Amino acid sequence: MKKIVLFSLAALLFFNASEVKAYNSEVAKAFAEMFAEVTGPKAGKGLHLIKPEAFIKNLEEYKNYQILDVRTPEENAIFGMTMHNVISIQISELFKPENLKKLPVDKNILVVCSSGSRAAAVGTALRATGFKNVFILMGGFASLSEYLSTPAPLVK
Repeated sequence: MKKIVLFSLAALLFFNASEVKAYNSEVAKAFAEMFAEVTGPKAGKGLHLIKPEAFIKNLEEYKNYQILDVRTPEENAIFGMTMHNVISIQISELFKPENLKKLPVDKNILVVCSSGSRAAAVGTALRATGFKNVFILMGGFASLSEYLSTPAPLVK
């Protein structure tokens, strides 16, 4: 009976200890600080999301961005950005030290992908690693293309 109780106690302690170690508390603390302002109607702003129309307006007002395209080379071959301030580094290669060194720390970085999903993940990860100037194009190229191809309303 003693052996069963001791084994049960050891198992209980082991499983409780593994639950405590299931996450990195320092990383969790950093994310808690990062997401502290992500509430209510200002959640998009807190996440550094930019709608395509705001991005175009900023460009028209000469606000400078370093655009980071995280799509694959195959995606870029089909539909690529031709602006002068674009760096294309696919997501699987981005967090290598030599590629992170290519990103500026002195101007805003706008992360772009096809639909916005990869850009959101990359933007969050970059901010977690210390880049505070990272923004995400909402909806990616799909929404930017839609916005740019929608005719402006006629003014009467």
